[in-house]
Amino acid sequence: PTFDNGPRIIEPFLLDFDENLYGKQITVEFTKRLRGEERFDSVDALIVQMNNDVDDTRRLLGTAHQQSGSR
Repeated sequence: PTFDNGPRIIEPFLLDFDENLYGKQITVEFTKRLRGEERFDSVDALIVQMNNDVDDTRRLLGTAHQQSGSR
């Protein structure tokens, strides 16, 4: 909803994973909702929030950052 009103989809972000899964079927398990839906004023603001979401996810799951510089 941030950019258009197209069909609802999810795009999972896999922490510390760099293989290509496009076109493959995967199972996604929801552990906890991090935040509600929100609209961002810019792509930069969205990126800042996504980085915050990654940090929150790591704290929630108790995982350390395994690959330097990856997000």
